[in-house]
Amino acid sequence: MWEQRYANSLAKLRLHARIIRIDPSPPLVVTKRLHSICEQEQLRSERRALNLLAEICQGDLRSCLNALQVGTLLRTVLHRHLMQLISVK
Repeated sequence: MWEQRYANSLAKLRLHARIIRIDPSPPLVVTKRLHSICEQEQLRSERRALNLLAEICQGDLRSCLNALQVGTLLRTVLHRHLMQLISVK
């Protein structure tokens, strides 16, 4: 929606809304959080793969979680090559 924030169809909404910019988290912070989530969900992962995922997703935790969800659904062990394939846009 960020790309469309000035679209005419959103003119009425802009009267009642604010645009808030949230900077991405540093990859190390995202990697630690992803590792914690993997442990809680009993998902096997490699820290290097999680670090690569955080870098590829540019600190966007939501994008990282979506990639992890895909990995979980496929019941695949996360590793560097898989993360590169999942994150290709």
